[in-house]
Amino acid sequence: MSDVPNAPPARRRDWRLAGIICFGLITLVVLWATWLIIRPFLDAIIFGLVLVTITFPTYRRVRTKLHGRENLAAFVMVIGILLLILLPAVILCVLLVEQANGVIAMFQNGSAQRLLARIDIPSHL
Repeated sequence: MSDVPNAPPARRRDWRLAGIICFGLITLVVLWATWLIIRPFLDAIIFGLVLVTITFPTYRRVRTKLHGRENLAAFVMVIGILLLILLPAVILCVLLVEQANGVIAMFQNGSAQRLLARIDIPSHL
């Protein structure tokens, strides 16, 4: 049997083409598996990219004020961003729960049905 290095050039090309096809298929399978892993996190990744892009100039200013201490500047930015995003979200959730409780109470005591009967929606349609 002949070795590959001593094989005629046509046979080496066949092996080279087979290797390119094989590694190409392996690459496609790995990329597809990577996509399946990343896809559920894509919204969070994009949100993080937008947040970093928007807040990076502020981070540089905070880092300068903290005399180049990058870790402390990053910590301050994370706390600040959490307060700017989490605090309003918590307040909105509390207000929505209070409003939902009010609507449920109105439906339970019958005042909502009387109000809807007074509006007479079918006649306006």
